[in-house]
Order: sequence, then C-alpha cells, then structure tokens
Amino acid sequence: MSKKKDDEERVGDGERAAADAAAGDDAATEPLVARLHVTEAGSGELLLGFAIVNHGDDEVTLETTTPFLDFELAIESPGGPLEVLRNPRTAEIAREPLTLHIPPGGGAALATPVWLTFDAARRAAEPPNDPSCWVVLAPRQAATIAVSLLFGARVVGPCVERYVP
Repeated sequence: MSKKKDDEERVGDGERAAADAAAGDDAATEPLVARLHVTEAGSGELLLGFAIVNHGDDEVTLETTTPFLDFELAIESPGGPLEVLRNPRTAEIAREPLTLHIPPGGGAALATPVWLTFDAARRAAEPPNDPSCWVVLAPRQAATIAVSLLFGARVVGPCVERYVP
C-alpha cells in the first residue's frame, strides 16, 4: 500500500457540477458535500479516498488531521449490512493537525491510509497486523459503501459508492 501524503488539493468546477447533481436538496442546507472514491488494488484490496466540496457562498475552515482517519463507514450488500472490523491499531497511526480552507466552489482531497479487504474466515477478535487495514467480515461481493466525514461535531455526508468486484 502506498501512503500518499496529500495535505490539501483543490477540486475544480467540473467536479462541483457533478457533486451538485449527486447532492440534490442537501446542498441547499449544508454547503459541504463529501465524495468517496473506491479503487480496487490488484489483489482485491479496496483503497479509499475522500474529497469535500464547498457549495456555499463563504469560505469554510475545517480543523482535521493528516492522514485523515475521522470517518464513519458502513457497508451493505443486497443481503443486508456487512460487519466491518475497524482495526483498533488504526489509533496508533501518527497524525498531524491540518487546517483546510475551502473557498466557495472549491474543494479539498483528504488522503487516508485506511484500506479494506474482504475476509469471511477472520474472526472479529483477530485484527490484521497492518493498522491501516479494516476487514469486511464477509466474502468479496457487490456492496454499497457509505462514509460520513467527521470534523469535530460537524458531520459531512454520507457519501456513497457502489462496489462491484
């Protein structure tokens, strides 16, 4: 797994239009919209990436950390919710404070070292050695991944992406 350290990256107007269409009425009440990017690695791991877009008229300032680890994750298959083993060792990953200044119409990418793997045989009491690895306790299958980004008491999202192996 590569640990890319992108502290801040701007998102262009084209992505704002795409996020507008996906956000619907929520963009009128919350100026921030979260986006999830799921990429499958060669051996089946799912790499996660996040972006946040400001649809408001004012700059938004968010306090967070890099790498970004403050998010809630839920995965659902056609058969129902899938259990995710959030590695307790994720808390050991060193983080630095980060202040994001997101102008109106702009955005920022949030890099996370967390990646997912499907493993139906693993028991919840056996977290993986890699603190960045979270385990979906099920065989690899099509699923909907939903993530909400946490900035203190402020929750942005959920953002949703469909995964099809």
